[in-house]
This record gives sequence, C-alpha cells and structure tokens, in this order.
Amino acid sequence: MLEYVNNVSEVLAWLHPMTARVNCSYEDVEVFAGAFRKIQRRGSGWVNSYTQAELVTLFEENGYSITRIGAWDYGAGAELIIDAVAV
Repeated sequence: MLEYVNNVSEVLAWLHPMTARVNCSYEDVEVFAGAFRKIQRRGSGWVNSYTQAELVTLFEENGYSITRIGAWDYGAGAELIIDAVAV
C-alpha cells in the first residue's frame, strides 16, 4: 500500500517510535519499468516509484531492519511483501 504514500520516509520516521513491526506491500518499479510504466503507475493513483533496493534503504534510514521480503504473485505480476522490525 506504500504506492499511495507521498513521503514514505516521513511515514516510516513517524511510525518508528510507535510500532516495533511493519508489514506492507509494494509493487516495485522494476515490475513496471520504463517511462510509460511510470505514467501507468500515476494513472493508478500511485504517487511514487521505488525499486526494491530503494525501499530497503528507506526502511533502514528510518530505523528498521528488514526481516523478510517475499512476493505475492497475483497473475499479472507480483507485489513485494515487506516485513521489518524497529532496531
């Protein structure tokens, strides 16, 4: 659901003192690569375009350690499922 968040880093920083665990989904930009795909993301209401590596960095910069990254395959693609704990 992070595709709908304007400032993911700010949200993670806000969450950090309140929760020890975060579980979320994200369809990373690598699934929808290229300029045309970014336009499609915007057309779906998604306001950001991160790669998996960029998401991991955002979590780590805001005090979380990734415990698991999985994938949910829904047929037309796959969404990342991210589990993280506060450190």
